Amino acid sequence: MIAAQTAFADTTAWRVRWTNEPTRHMELGVPAGAPVHHRHQAPTWVVATATLEDRPVAISGSADRTVRIWDLLGGKQIGDPLTGHGDVVAAVDVTTVEGRPVAVTGSWDGTVRIWDLFSGEQVGDPLTGHLGGVTGLATTMIDGRPVAVTTGFDRTVRVWDLVERRQVGESMTGHADGLPSLAVAVVDDRPVAVTGGADRTVRIWDLADGQQIGDPLTGNTGIVFPVAITAVDGRPVAVTGSSDETVRTWDLINRCQIGEPMTGHEGVVSTLATTTVGGRPVLIAGGQDDLLRMWDLATREPLGALLAGHTGWILSVATTTIDGRSVAVSGSDDGTLRMWDLAQYVETPTPAARRPVRAVTTAIVDGRHVVVTGNGDDGIQLWDTASGAPAGAIDTGDDPVDVLATADLDGRAVAVTAGADHTIRTWDLALGAPLGAPLAGHTGPVSGIAVAAVDGAPVVVTASHDKSVRVWNLTDGTEIGPPRVKDRRWVRAVATTGVDGRPTAVIGNRNGTLSLRPLATNREIAPVASGAGGKPILHVATAAAGGRSFAITSSEQHTTVRCWDLGGQDVTRSLTAGYVTALAATSIDDRAVAVTAARQAVQVWDLATCEQIGPAMNFPQTVTAVAIDPQGLLIVCFAGNTAVLTPVPG
Repeated sequence: MIAAQTAFADTTAWRVRWTNEPTRHMELGVPAGAPVHHRHQAPTWVVATATLEDRPVAISGSADRTVRIWDLLGGKQIGDPLTGHGDVVAAVDVTTVEGRPVAVTGSWDGTVRIWDLFSGEQVGDPLTGHLGGVTGLATTMIDGRPVAVTTGFDRTVRVWDLVERRQVGESMTGHADGLPSLAVAVVDDRPVAVTGGADRTVRIWDLADGQQIGDPLTGNTGIVFPVAITAVDGRPVAVTGSSDETVRTWDLINRCQIGEPMTGHEGVVSTLATTTVGGRPVLIAGGQDDLLRMWDLATREPLGALLAGHTGWILSVATTTIDGRSVAVSGSDDGTLRMWDLAQYVETPTPAARRPVRAVTTAIVDGRHVVVTGNGDDGIQLWDTASGAPAGAIDTGDDPVDVLATADLDGRAVAVTAGADHTIRTWDLALGAPLGAPLAGHTGPVSGIAVAAVDGAPVVVTASHDKSVRVWNLTDGTEIGPPRVKDRRWVRAVATTGVDGRPTAVIGNRNGTLSLRPLATNREIAPVASGAGGKPILHVATAAAGGRSFAITSSEQHTTVRCWDLGGQDVTRSLTAGYVTALAATSIDDRAVAVTAARQAVQVWDLATCEQIGPAMNFPQTVTAVAIDPQGLLIVCFAGNTAVLTPVPG
């Protein structure tokens, strides 16, 4: 059993007890259950990685004009955003100046700025000189002094002394159009920059004397966007991506293309980074198709699985090492920053997709408190509530588990689900096996299930697309009363509670009303009007406390959740929760409490007052199912993951 939790009256926040969120990748700034949603408010344009006080960090720049620092171990933002740029922060790199770690950033506002990463303060005045936006930036050492090399819309390459904060030498020119990016390295003992241009050429520059080395490298049929430099078989190579959907490698000694272009991207290749995974040189490339791809640079062949998770154009990627493992950090047009464990994608080329959790509840199985989830075609999964360890699984065969409830049947914990053949099935959670014959009668998909007890006997209420609501005695499988068939269209939502001392089914109707049906007879009482404009009710949950029975509902095209006093047969108030994807309710210490999920945000409510309890919590993906346990536990399912949260006292 789980020990009783803190009374919700004293709760100011929740903490994650456990989550089975995969470590394959995570969105930075949105840890499960975080009360504050730190993220860029516009596309994440650029990212670099570094080590700050022995901790791996990422520094990102965005179209929201801010620079942010991220703790890669904790997945959280460090400090406040760094502000000062007046336009898109399009370039960033990290170096050390006079013993202090600094970030150097370039912006479309035409300036280069230096930031002390310990204090978060800007160092000196902005560096100016570019006659347009700065689009590319990298740091290196020339004659023992730290410098930044920049490119921009003005088609120039410039070198800046970061100690004296001034431009060094003349601007380097030669490209016929703007320069999206550059990379720097030492080749034949000379510091060089490699630039890619909108003129479709790649050029190499000697940073010591400011001269172009050799002729431009040609072959691309589109704009050359990103540039990276690495070593393959001991030879320095440049890697470029282009709007012609190709990735190319270039020998920097012989100044020629190596082999055929790498193809497979669908759209512009806008960002590149290199690293080593399992001893081999690896390229990570991303762009317009929202995916990151890996390439073995020695063979120029695709490597491992696609890195999928972003929902917008990938604009930046950088690599680092955490605990000896190669990691990539990517930024996207979707405003997010994500971290990827590259070895997992190489070692598991075709990872099994985790299906979204469609339904979640709790149960006591052989004296053990467990979380029970329905994962679509993946059947029923059981998790130990205290530790998160798997506690069993039930293969439901061809029956997807999209609706689920649990009950006690003759001392056995059971789950009740709807079958693909429109029957109702009961499963012994301890044995992992079906129990009894399926309950037949529905002629359409079942969209809602709820359980209750009538005169000590467990009953289940089911709502279906066949427009009917049925009540079943789980002990003997008999149907109670005639099926309720009234609506012209299907009924989606159903819950149970006590109303005026009678176990009652609460049904959400297509016309925005609620119907109340005592479970002993399954005959309707007067419907409860909504005042919600007649929009179909999609979700309903109930709780009883203080002698009052409450229901909460969400409806199509409404961004509010309505709270109903069922005894008074009236809508009491509304909860401002946004467009709801899941909701649940229960009674805790004679207090009616609800939890709502609006896409990625989760809120907890007191139904008697309709006031929010504690701060809103945020999750990395859209929340698909929630539950609230009478002991005070929150269970939140997002994508294929489950998290259990406990209240923290105020």
